Parts: sequence; structure tokens; C-alpha cells
Amino acid sequence: MTPMTRHTRLLLILAALSFLPALFYYTVGEEGIYTIGTLEMWQSKNWLLMTIYGVNQMRPPLMSWLAVVVASVTGWTHVVFAV
Repeated sequence: MTPMTRHTRLLLILAALSFLPALFYYTVGEEGIYTIGTLEMWQSKNWLLMTIYGVNQMRPPLMSWLAVVVASVTGWTHVVFAV
């Protein structure tokens, strides 16, 4: 194994490890909005309106539809992963 290959592998391993803290980071921004909206959409069975706390967010529901499909397969306890 050449030194260049060794350094490249080490760099790739360190890059992959740098993503680990992000797995435990709480949801902020769009992830939180779509998570709550997806749960409300599933609970109310209203598939055309994206609502958060009962207020229409005027957002397209496509992202929530995709999250509903993934959360239905993986389980609703993993809805954050689905989003």
C-alpha cells in the first residue's frame, strides 16, 4: 500500500466519522416543520393541506406524502428518519 493510498483511506474514514455527531442533533428548520406536518397529515387524514398545529402552512404536501410512505414502512416512531 502506497503512502498516498494510506492517507486517502485515512481521510475518507475521518470524513465519514465527522458525520456521526449530526445523527444525534435535534431537528431544526425544515426537518421539524415537515415532521410535525407529516404527523398532523397522518392523524387528520387530510392529504391535501400541510398544517402545523391546525394552521395551513401553504406548502406543497409532496414531501409529507413521501415521508408518510417511508414512516409507514419503518414505523411512526422513526418519522424523523423518514423526513
